[in-house]
Amino acid sequence: MEEHYYQLIEHYFNKSINAEELHQLKSWVESNEANQHKFREVLRIFEATEMYLQQPTGQAKSWALVANHISQNSANEEPKPKIKKLGSWHRYAMAAVLVMVCGLGLLLFKSDGAKTKPQAIVKVISNPNGEQRSITMPDGSVVYLNAGSRISYNAHFSADKREVKLEGEAFFDVVHETKRPFIVKTGKVSTTVLGTSFNIKAFPAKAVEVTVETGKVGVVLQRANKKDTLNFLLPNEQLLIDTTTEKIVKQSINATAVSGWKQYKLAFYNTSMQDIAASIERTYDVKISFKQPQTAQLKLTAKFDKCGIKQVMDVLSRLSGSTYQINGNKITIY
Repeated sequence: MEEHYYQLIEHYFNKSINAEELHQLKSWVESNEANQHKFREVLRIFEATEMYLQQPTGQAKSWALVANHISQNSANEEPKPKIKKLGSWHRYAMAAVLVMVCGLGLLLFKSDGAKTKPQAIVKVISNPNGEQRSITMPDGSVVYLNAGSRISYNAHFSADKREVKLEGEAFFDVVHETKRPFIVKTGKVSTTVLGTSFNIKAFPAKAVEVTVETGKVGVVLQRANKKDTLNFLLPNEQLLIDTTTEKIVKQSINATAVSGWKQYKLAFYNTSMQDIAASIERTYDVKISFKQPQTAQLKLTAKFDKCGIKQVMDVLSRLSGSTYQINGNKITIY
């Protein structure tokens, strides 16, 4: 049932909420302090997600309109709700919908006398095929970087955001910070959290996959000449984003199985042999070719638990009705 209210918050933020949904959301938020906290937290994720994809305008006015719902009462403590009665909702709700994307922009204001920041030192870490590693971020968060993948980030995160750029696949175990969102950018897709664990797979020319293991995640697809598409994910939910066609599919999935590659476990669900082969190439540092193009298009479901390359190929061969030959690090599928 709680997922329903998360969807209402998403509609609220995306300006697509109707009067009945707004009434339901209002009643849910007003019912207890825990729901008010959840409401604020989700809005922070949404705002932070969009804020770094487009320059907000009119920040001060926007913040004032939504302050009764999401403002923080203390600089050092988790914010306490200030919603005393829902009358303020009727006054602010729809206005807040129109300007919500600008809400946290107030935090970006800089005084004219601000000191010049020192030049940022960017760290770039790449994994060759066949290699994995874990990396501790400046805030203590841990990133598990898969084979054939690369991340880049500032050696010292800024005061208002923690930003990482990813090419390939990585699992993020993020330290929770309410006031400093953690943002992962993969081309036109931006994934934002306050503190959670999730997996992102974003190899070139492939759909971006965001899978949540714990916590809450906001994902935005930046689209040319159109409104950015924002989606909200909960544990064991996955978002598939085709950045070429801009098609988005949200589905339920076993998140632990998706990130099993950290323990050298591979799982494929209705996946083409071509995509399976690409994953095997990165994991085992081999090259795979197909003699029959139709074999590459076959879709299979299979799981492997710390298997050697021959065991993997034996299973794929049986499932696909094909044969294979291994010559050094080259594999030919017939």
